[in-house]
Amino acid sequence: KVTAYDLAPSNCNNMFGSCPSLIELVGLDTWDMSNCSYIGGMFYGAGITDPTPVYDMLSTFTGSSTGNLFQYSKIESIELGRFPSSITNFYSVANNCANLKTIDFTGASNNISNLQMAFQSCPNVTSIIGLETFTAPDGINLFISSNNVLIESTSVTKKSPVEISAVATPKLSPI
Repeated sequence: KVTAYDLAPSNCNNMFGSCPSLIELVGLDTWDMSNCSYIGGMFYGAGITDPTPVYDMLSTFTGSSTGNLFQYSKIESIELGRFPSSITNFYSVANNCANLKTIDFTGASNNISNLQMAFQSCPNVTSIIGLETFTAPDGINLFISSNNVLIESTSVTKKSPVEISAVATPKLSPI
């Protein structure tokens, strides 16, 4: 458990990275993130399952990248619409999150320019919400892979809602 009130960090790079026992965050909503330049890997490999305190903390974040923010963590859902619109780069934001079940694009900023590897190797994704209303910039690539669904979209053009193809992929058992 981390309890920390009224902090104003300038760099949160890997701050709680590789802390699999970290399952509860208290007081992050009081942090002033306006001078923080980087949050990459902040919860890399952390044990948190609910990212809500992180969304609250990021309300004052003005940076543009989430690089590896939750990679290898235990989060069960992610809501892109809860991130500040200043964030345009979601590179590998939830890559290799084995517990990730739901990805919600509802209200996601149309300023997003990079989703490369954002949800790659997330084997238990069963629900993707709001993708039909997400308007992506020209040329953005989205690839979500799970044991339950494979969704690909490449070279989205004309700032139109993302068109996707979904292909069920069978779960293979070793012989």
